Amino acid sequence: MSGLVVFSSVPVLAQSGKSSGSVIEEVVVTAQKRQQSISDVGMSITARSGEQLQELGIGDVAGLMKVEPSFMVSQASYGTPVYSIRGVGYNSESLAASPTVSVYVDEVAFAFPALTKGATLDLERVEILKGPQGTLYGQNATGGAINYIAAKPTSTFEAGIEGTYARFDAINVNGFVSGPLTDTLGARFAFDVSDGGAWQESFTHGGELGDTRQQKLRLLLSWAPTDRLDVAVNLNTWTDESDTPVTQLIDLNLQDPTQADQVPDLVNAPFAPNDARAANWFPGLPHENDQQFYQATVRADYEVSDGLTLTSLSSIQDYEQDDWINNDGVAVDGNSQRQRGTVESFSQEFRASGVAVQSRMAWLLGVTYAKDETEENSLGRLPYTTPAFAFTAFGLEPFAEINTYAQPTATTKAVFGNIEFDLLDNLNLQAGARYTKSEIDYEGCLSGDAEFTAGMNFIQGFVKGDDAEPVAPGECLTFDSTFTPGMVNSSLNEDNVSWRLGLNWHPLENTLLYTTVSKGFKAGSFPTLPGTGEVQFEPVKQEELLSYEVGVKSTVTPQFVVNGAVFKYDYKDKQLRGRILDPAQVFGVIDALVNIPDSSAQGAELEMIWMPVQGLRLNLAATYLDAEVDGDFFTIDIYETGSDATNYDGYSFPSTPEWTVVAGARYEWPLKDNLLAFVGADYRYQTEAPSLFQDRATIGEHPSLESDEYGLLDLRVGVATADGRWTVQLFSHNALDEYYATHENRIYDTSVRYAGKPVTYGIKVAYRFE
Repeated sequence: MSGLVVFSSVPVLAQSGKSSGSVIEEVVVTAQKRQQSISDVGMSITARSGEQLQELGIGDVAGLMKVEPSFMVSQASYGTPVYSIRGVGYNSESLAASPTVSVYVDEVAFAFPALTKGATLDLERVEILKGPQGTLYGQNATGGAINYIAAKPTSTFEAGIEGTYARFDAINVNGFVSGPLTDTLGARFAFDVSDGGAWQESFTHGGELGDTRQQKLRLLLSWAPTDRLDVAVNLNTWTDESDTPVTQLIDLNLQDPTQADQVPDLVNAPFAPNDARAANWFPGLPHENDQQFYQATVRADYEVSDGLTLTSLSSIQDYEQDDWINNDGVAVDGNSQRQRGTVESFSQEFRASGVAVQSRMAWLLGVTYAKDETEENSLGRLPYTTPAFAFTAFGLEPFAEINTYAQPTATTKAVFGNIEFDLLDNLNLQAGARYTKSEIDYEGCLSGDAEFTAGMNFIQGFVKGDDAEPVAPGECLTFDSTFTPGMVNSSLNEDNVSWRLGLNWHPLENTLLYTTVSKGFKAGSFPTLPGTGEVQFEPVKQEELLSYEVGVKSTVTPQFVVNGAVFKYDYKDKQLRGRILDPAQVFGVIDALVNIPDSSAQGAELEMIWMPVQGLRLNLAATYLDAEVDGDFFTIDIYETGSDATNYDGYSFPSTPEWTVVAGARYEWPLKDNLLAFVGADYRYQTEAPSLFQDRATIGEHPSLESDEYGLLDLRVGVATADGRWTVQLFSHNALDEYYATHENRIYDTSVRYAGKPVTYGIKVAYRFE
């Protein structure tokens, strides 16, 4: 195994995780949907083996921040994960929000980020592809794509089991069994079970949260009835009943300061100390997930001839959730959210690929179809917040609950092609394009309890008089342009052409210079938000990103590798949840999705790997990033209590530190006979970063808008047999007990911080049967 491997075509150790003497070995990737040496692919790729991920304790998508500097993970207000690469991300709590960084297992996409929790089970490797990947991976990969490669059935019997026990009584057990069932059929079964780990503690009532209760299962079948036909079946499922994360109160920002006397316990709530474990929540409600996911995929590859292969890739996915989230950072019944939803997704890809022109050209043509049906019900409980008293001025009672309903159905069709042509022995041209047509049919509305419904009926009666049509509690309350309440029905039809053009030049045998120009798109979408008027349910149109990149990949010596890239992104119509004035001039400032006309990102990456002596591997990588809005764009800031719009010109993207550095070292040496020992250290550092759109010049002036700089050190030491039969490892994550925040946000009346985990430590034991 090795230390960190983190940039463009970074050669990593062989899949066994062991080095061949002191030589850095290459790895084969499928970034372009065919097997290639990573050093011959003209794009920025990070690749890590499954064993390397296990050694580093990376068990979820968020853990990839340890190995890729430009990859960032935050979360929306109510738990939905937000993935970004090189500053390209989309922060939305909607279950059906299309991502900018798509996640795949064996080239099959997960429809939405919430479905990705089982992606990391039993891996051969992971490939992180940076920059627009629309040509081969479709829209919603403007920032990049993460492709996990599952470990496949083996030709002989193999099995393995690994157990981990860590601080806060966190337990994980995972394992696999693999081997042939017949001469033509192989199987691999894998599982992963996690339990315990309650690391958050209320600093007022003493309760504890943070337990993980998660199970993952996968069955892979591999059938090769002839030399030319291969069929692979992937059946997998996961469940998650873990505690939902809670927050730290860092500031009070009452939405309606005139109602402060109505919520004295909220106004006097204590701020959290700078202690990672210290948090607060209302203990009278559940604080846990209830999520289930099922997936079945079938892949068939038929080799028609030596120069032609046909591939079919089919997938069905089913997801259900019923989550309770309390993230306002106070111990009163102020604000909580119950998020219920379902996703039913089907996708089908057919493609033909092959080689021609005396093997100087590799080509690929394909078509895809996908349909994603989603239903969401977001019940917002806010009985002890200032917005709950919005209608009391009319002599009505404060309300306690509102519910947002959304049901989008997205249908996507595409045709794509790609060629790689050797112009000269050392000069290669790459070109590809994809035409995509998408249709979204949508219905949604806002409803509420009896008190909220009474308030909305009062407003309708005030505006329409005798023509008012009062509704009952639980019925749709969203007003159209005539102030008639009801369900909002709408649709969004769009199409686009993603493309990529690149040149790869090998001026020397072990050096690649490449340049690429590519364009990608993120689909438009409808919001899930408490919309009092239909204007709030209007969709945002698709966003597009034009990328320019120049890079180098060089194996200076067999023991020393240098890789680097510079890039520039031109961003059109970036999607944002903003705030606008109600055009009906009734509800004042309201939430809505908006498009930012122009923005940009530019940056540079550099990475070095060095094996100076037998058994020692050193890694250092850094990313510089500057991503901001270009030109005038006005919207009302989340902290603005009035109606004054802010010009976002020059504001930095959320979760975009200017500098991020990852470094690693691993040293192993023989003990005696078949035993070896190893030690390792990995470090990640990032500069301060805004959690919301913000002018970098004002960072530090508003503590609830940004995350401070921080660095995290992981340590490990262990012994193993040279053949990998068994391993015992002691480890510590965040070994220096650094206090840091992963994200900040405003939740109605409070500003809160999501604190990162404190120091954890434990023991890991693994054994393989052969």
